[in-house]
Amino acid sequence: MEEGCEHPVVLLLEYNDGFKAALLLLRDYIGEYGYAARVRGRVQATALNVIGAPAPSFSYQCLNIEAMFLSGKPRYPAARTLLASGAIDAAMESLYRGGARLETPHLDVAYPAPEPAPIRPTAPRPQGASRVPFEADV
Repeated sequence: MEEGCEHPVVLLLEYNDGFKAALLLLRDYIGEYGYAARVRGRVQATALNVIGAPAPSFSYQCLNIEAMFLSGKPRYPAARTLLASGAIDAAMESLYRGGARLETPHLDVAYPAPEPAPIRPTAPRPQGASRVPFEADV
C-alpha cells in the first residue's frame, strides 16, 4: 500500500454517545468504498461497489428529490444534511490544520428516522440508471 497510495488519510471520529469511528481514505490505492465495524467484539465488513456511469446512487438521490417536489415533504430530515456536511467540513478543516482535533458542539443534533423511508435500491447491485417508477401514492 505504501508504494501505491501517495496520500493516505485517516479521519478519527468520536461521537457524543461514545461511539468511535475511523475513516480511511486511500484515493490513489483503491477505487471503491468499504465498511468495517467491531460489533460485540467481532469485526464485520462489507464492500460498497462503485458502479460507473450512470451512477445509481445519484439516480436514487434524484428520485427522492422528485418525491419531495411532488409531495412538498422532504424524504430526509434537514438535520441529517447538517450532520453529514458538518462532519465533512470538520474533517477538511482538521486536515487543513495538520490533523488537529476539532470539537463540533454545533453538530449535537438528533433526528428521528424518516417516515416514509427514502427510496432506495431493492437489488444488491443496481444496474443502469437504477430508475424505478414512482409509487401510485406519490
